[in-house]
Amino acid sequence: MGAIVSNIQKFQKELEKADKARVSAARTAVKVEGFRLRNLLKEEIRKGAPGGRPFSPLSVIAQARKYRQKNKSPLSRLAVPIRYRANYDSKGGMTFEVGFVNPTRGAKLSKSWIRLAQLHQQGGKLPVTDDMRKGLITIGQGMKGKKKNVFFLKKTTTEIRIPARPIIDPFWDAHERQAEQNIIANFARKMRGERI
Repeated sequence: MGAIVSNIQKFQKELEKADKARVSAARTAVKVEGFRLRNLLKEEIRKGAPGGRPFSPLSVIAQARKYRQKNKSPLSRLAVPIRYRANYDSKGGMTFEVGFVNPTRGAKLSKSWIRLAQLHQQGGKLPVTDDMRKGLITIGQGMKGKKKNVFFLKKTTTEIRIPARPIIDPFWDAHERQAEQNIIANFARKMRGERI
């Protein structure tokens, strides 16, 4: 003969409710940290050193053009498309991404932003077109000093090399451990009923 639990259905409903609250708290904890990381990555890109690792030095052409972007790092505009995305599955599992990703909701990144981000992160070569050559000459004509000479490319120059300037990997290497700790702390605070 066994014991009879008369309120088993009520008990099961309370367990389901508690589990939903736990999953909701975990999702909120991840989203809050994703938003913080997004803002931090934007800030570090604007400073020119994601994860504390400075970008590769500028080319002679980029250095000569630096006057056009006073007080800005060479790739500061790459902070614009930084997003975060939290993904959930039907079993309560989740992942999140920070960087050049399309958000769960909202405007998607254009293919040109994604291509530009990949070019700078991985490095590459740009073919020198007639239009590029003319544009560089126009810039060079408006400058003074010896540096203007670099804008007049030799006819044998057919491509410009872009060095790799990693963004996401150094950032994540520097902040992964703290992000994990923050998610755990956020979850605990949310489960205590705190607003995060």
